[in-house]
Formats: sequence, structure tokens, C-alpha cells
Amino acid sequence: MPTVFFAFRDAPERRAALSAPESLDRYRLFGLDEVRAHGAQVRHNLEREGGVPLWARAAAKGVNGLLRLTGGYGGDFASAFGSLRTANEADVVFATTDTVGIPLILLKRAGLLRPPLVYAAIGLPERLL
Repeated sequence: MPTVFFAFRDAPERRAALSAPESLDRYRLFGLDEVRAHGAQVRHNLEREGGVPLWARAAAKGVNGLLRLTGGYGGDFASAFGSLRTANEADVVFATTDTVGIPLILLKRAGLLRPPLVYAAIGLPERLL
């Protein structure tokens, strides 16, 4: 059975949708239910108990600081670092927003993320203009 790892932006509405299996707000999960219904195992970065580990937050602060100094665009590296082991166990990683997508692209480019990465860059081209 293939495994798909979903990388979500952490938001109260998304966490509420995750905890309400019959809610109409499940649309916020970018097809997680449909992927599961087709026989794939699904994991995601918001399933961790207790939040992002301290080491991941510290590393994220450093990477985001370096990116800002060089004129780059950072994101939620803390979630990306904290979920990297689980993401690397998946067959494919699906990043749902720029906040988590850009860090995952950079981690993929650095060779730290091994599975194929699908990134739904909704709104990014408009912001880049």
C-alpha cells in the first residue's frame, strides 16, 4: 500500500477539519480523504503530539534568518524539519501551501527529502509578481 505524506500549513481551521471526519470543512485537507479512499495510507505533519520539537524550531529560525539575509522567502521550516523522518518514509510528499511547500522544495534540493514532492503552488505566482 503506497503512503502519501501531506504537508499542511498549521491553522486552527485545518486542525478542526482533521478532527471532524464528517465535516464539510474537510475540503481544507486537499483530497486527503479521497487519497485514503483509493487505498493509500496517509500521514501528515499535524499528527504529531506536543507540537514541533525544540531542535526543529531552532534550526528553522536559523534557516529562515539566513534566507531573509539573502533576500529569500522562508516558511515553516520547523514543521518541515520536525516531519522529515515521517515524510522520508512515504512514497510521495504532497505540499499543500507555500508556507510548507517552499521549505520542502529547498529540503528536496538539498537532498534531505528523498521521496518525490508534489507542490500545489496556489497563489505563489501572483505574489511573485
